Amino acid sequence: MLLTGSDEIPQHSHVLANNFKDRTVIMRGKDIAEVPAELGKRNVLTVLIEGGDIILGQAFREKPVNEVYWYIAPRLSGVDRSSPAEPALPISIELDHVTVRPMVNNVFVHGFLVWKYEPYQA
Repeated sequence: MLLTGSDEIPQHSHVLANNFKDRTVIMRGKDIAEVPAELGKRNVLTVLIEGGDIILGQAFREKPVNEVYWYIAPRLSGVDRSSPAEPALPISIELDHVTVRPMVNNVFVHGFLVWKYEPYQA
């Protein structure tokens, strides 16, 4: 499934260039809160969310996330964003059963989220 705010998928993108392009669902202009119901209709139980600060921030605020695989590169980016989840999350989220491994010059972190609070309400 591809969740995008854009009307067009870039020509250089390879997202529809593989054997699964006929099974790829494209959701345009939807909020991440609408995604679990759509995926449930298709019997999808596991999803990889790969994105920038906006989509990841939405995912954490809506709480469909229960497990994290996080790759940290030795690079700081800013472009037009001041926070990795704008607006910032109102609470920090604890990880349990954490694994941390170096990977060349990156760091890999895996853990399960411990939700102790209600979902973020704007």
